Amino acid sequence: MPKIAVLLADGFEEIEAITIIDILRRGNLDVVTAGLKPGKFYNLGKLTGAICAAPTVLYAAGILHQKRVTSFPGTDAEMPDVSYSTDTVVWDGILVTSRAAGTAGAFALSIVAKLAGQAAADKLKSAMLY
Repeated sequence: MPKIAVLLADGFEEIEAITIIDILRRGNLDVVTAGLKPGKFYNLGKLTGAICAAPTVLYAAGILHQKRVTSFPGTDAEMPDVSYSTDTVVWDGILVTSRAAGTAGAFALSIVAKLAGQAAADKLKSAMLY
């Protein structure tokens, strides 16, 4: 079973965190939650994601420079050298970003599809009436 860490920074949005954690667990992924510490997943080549304004944290850490990303509207000004998209979910290699609380379901389902396969994500969508 793939393992995924959901990193929770100070001030995280509860609906975003709980929705993502719930969907990933329903997708049979082994989910652990953790606070932020320097040098986590990305530098180890692990899938790394951020939603809402959190991509700005990854940008400040030097992770999103020159990457294709999305985020909460208006935060793109804080990330001047990214390739910004208004798509709901954006992948760039092992990086995945999404826009806001309203996109948390799509964000989590795209991770399920990536780690457990599209069939697993489709089955989960159906079960959730998504």
